[in-house]
Amino acid sequence: MNQKIIAKAEAAIAKRAVGWNENSGYCTVTTIDENGYPSSSTITASKADGIRRLVFGSTLNSDIVNRIKKCNRACVCINSDEYYVSLVGTTEILTDPQAKQDAWYDRLKEYYSGADAPDFCALRFTTERYNLYFIDGELKTRASCQVVDSCAKHDTLLSCLARYDSKNHEGVKHEKRGCRKSRGDCCEKGERWE
Repeated sequence: MNQKIIAKAEAAIAKRAVGWNENSGYCTVTTIDENGYPSSSTITASKADGIRRLVFGSTLNSDIVNRIKKCNRACVCINSDEYYVSLVGTTEILTDPQAKQDAWYDRLKEYYSGADAPDFCALRFTTERYNLYFIDGELKTRASCQVVDSCAKHDTLLSCLARYDSKNHEGVKHEKRGCRKSRGDCCEKGERWE
């Protein structure tokens, strides 16, 4: 069941991550401002790798980029009447040509001369934990994770998932998934955990 919930979340994110067209929508990205308060921005995701990573395009001197420069922690929320997806993690500001090209979609032509515009940048969000909630008729399912870690060598998502079935009033079940290796056992010297 947990894999089904994650698959639903990935599909919901993918619908939002196709650029700005009538089939896509916005994400809400919340960051911490210079006074330590949460501040939210609506933004379209350019690209997604399931629930693990999202890429956004932005302006180098925008409010969201200035907040990320001071504190890279963020929360990305996507919701509708049928679901709520909340991803918590960190965001990197990228200005290399490949990252900017990955963040580019056609509708951005209204704001920039192209992916190589000097004021255009990519924001790469990496999920560290999540909360997923779906309503299928009367059945409500939820999956949450306190710690998500990704092993670059084994390309797995480490997580602890919980499920609640409101129709049958089941309790919470936990299930561990992913790479069983410890950080030290898994990654060879010089490899980076992402």
